[in-house]
Amino acid sequence: MSAIDMPDITVVIPLYNGARYVHRSLESVLNQSYNRFEVIVVDDGSDDGGGEAVLSCGDPRVRLVRQENRGVSFARNRGAMEGRGSHIAYLDADDEWDRGFLEAVVCLVHTYPEAGIYGTGYRKVFSRGPIVEVTTKEVYHGQSTMLIHDYLERAMHLSPIHSSGVLIPRRILEELGGFTVGAVLGQDTEMWARISLRYPIAYDTRILFSFHETDNGNKPRFRGPARYGPVAKTLQEALEEPCEYAASREAMTAFARKYVLEKCLLFLSRGDWDAVQRCLKDHAGPCHRLALHGLADVFWMRPLLSCWARLEWFRRRFVNSRFFIRILGGRRVKKKISEALKRS
Repeated sequence: MSAIDMPDITVVIPLYNGARYVHRSLESVLNQSYNRFEVIVVDDGSDDGGGEAVLSCGDPRVRLVRQENRGVSFARNRGAMEGRGSHIAYLDADDEWDRGFLEAVVCLVHTYPEAGIYGTGYRKVFSRGPIVEVTTKEVYHGQSTMLIHDYLERAMHLSPIHSSGVLIPRRILEELGGFTVGAVLGQDTEMWARISLRYPIAYDTRILFSFHETDNGNKPRFRGPARYGPVAKTLQEALEEPCEYAASREAMTAFARKYVLEKCLLFLSRGDWDAVQRCLKDHAGPCHRLALHGLADVFWMRPLLSCWARLEWFRRRFVNSRFFIRILGGRRVKKKISEALKRS
């Protein structure tokens, strides 16, 4: 492809108390084989010297923007606004790209210009134990790139895309209004769902970046009372609109129903009945009627429900664990998503 056809990319890295990791993320970006990019690091009120760690990088392509702590969604939107690229790539401060990640998603842009998101397979890296590689099942049939039209169906089990490995055209972000500010969990899932209602997702099945499981308990959005994200509410509102979407109404309903059910199971397993009531009240449309109708009124069953929910929650965690993948021989395909152990 000619240089004039190659998109300029703004790489946005939201940073909150990631001084230990941000050098790794920056190095993975600066070593990319594709080099038409700028990097905007948004320091979201860090108090561990993360901003100074970015400044010590010394590369002119990296710019630091400081703000009071406003949350990861605000930081992502701020980075896109500060940048000049026609496409925005996102990377969390504790994750890293393989050298060919940007080149791969740029190729997707040229191959599938109609897409709303461009992403690749990824690896989940834990502090101990085997790494899990996540991609679509098509990789086992030799398909390296594809358009995903059924994102919600695939994401019922596990999303094939992750917030540290997506490229989004600026026009799409401007059209849809960016990430939802104010929500503390699930903003990325809600964003992918919102885009998938209108556009297909272009995907490279190769594993091209690493998502590190690090210190979630130290991040503000993981503290405090039981919470849930905005994705079910977004799909619920879309179901009430008369216009047609790229995603089927059945897939939208099923995804929202499963999301509400799993959150209520989690809250019940913790014995937090108030959180269950809040969740059902906030999703009192199709999700409530189809998934958990009347559950909030069955007070006399509370002890039994809590016991059952705890058992069901741990069962679900087990069948989605790395240990269970190992039992299956190191590979699992579910809802068109493949998970494979990289090492034992």
